Amino acid sequence: MKLTRTGPLGVLLLILLVIGALLYGKYSPRLMATEKALQIEFDAIQPLPGAILVEHYGGHKLNLAAVGSKYMTSQNFNEIRQFYDKEFERNGWQFVQENVYGGKATTVRYQKGDYTLSLMNDMRQTDWAYSIAISW
Repeated sequence: MKLTRTGPLGVLLLILLVIGALLYGKYSPRLMATEKALQIEFDAIQPLPGAILVEHYGGHKLNLAAVGSKYMTSQNFNEIRQFYDKEFERNGWQFVQENVYGGKATTVRYQKGDYTLSLMNDMRQTDWAYSIAISW
């Protein structure tokens, strides 16, 4: 098999192809609609009374869309979890699993159709007490 040089035109074509693929992922109507649907799901969840919103984020790329927020509160994670277990169930989310990482961090996952919701805390964090994220 003989390898040939593609020259500057081939390199330019490859670069344009890569840029086009990246832009399609960023501006994909399907992913933009999914991110919007995730935001609607997120907005249906009532925040923990007294919790302070620290940061809200959302975005999508290629095969992933997600929205979420980080909160500060003086309540412990058991109290936070007790509130959100009821709130998530009220919104149709089903518990999937809980992972505890060395007693310092916990992630609780819920499912609703193709969407995954994660309730997380990390005792090593000082700028937020817990976060909620919904992803597809």
